[in-house]
Amino acid sequence: MFRLEQVGARWYRSLMRRTAFSFAFALMLPAGAAAQVPAAVAEQGWVAYRAHDFARAQPLFESSCEADVSAGCAGLFQLHGNGDGVPRDRVRAATFGPKACQLGHPYVCRMLGVWANGGLAAAEDPARAATLFARGCELSDVASCAELGVLRLHGHGGPADPAAALGLFTRAR
Repeated sequence: MFRLEQVGARWYRSLMRRTAFSFAFALMLPAGAAAQVPAAVAEQGWVAYRAHDFARAQPLFESSCEADVSAGCAGLFQLHGNGDGVPRDRVRAATFGPKACQLGHPYVCRMLGVWANGGLAAAEDPARAATLFARGCELSDVASCAELGVLRLHGHGGPADPAAALGLFTRAR
């Protein structure tokens, strides 16, 4: 049986963003099918989030994050980081962020890197920021590559390496 978890998460999110498929698909799911398709639950959470229905989005994100769907963990990171429908709490958001990053969500890797570099959720830690930007860059997030390039150029979070910085800036173009 075809399962959406088998589809690459990045390709699936890209498809959802480019088409109205997500809303139509959510309507076609029979009762109880959402439990079998965690990626679809996360997408329903993002549909609710975009409609500013944060109370509906939060439990959808929670259930999909528990099922190891990066988009669900990213949704919880976004809700708590921005204070959308819940009190703004970057420390709590930072508990969901590493899981989303580990599961392959490049935007969250970059934002955690920004937070680590600026000390926004915990103590300033340029070395951790470099690690997070490197993960985002591995996941093809060009902004993460550029951020890592800036750190490498100035020697924050590791030794200064202008040649590596140039390579990262070229990759970010």
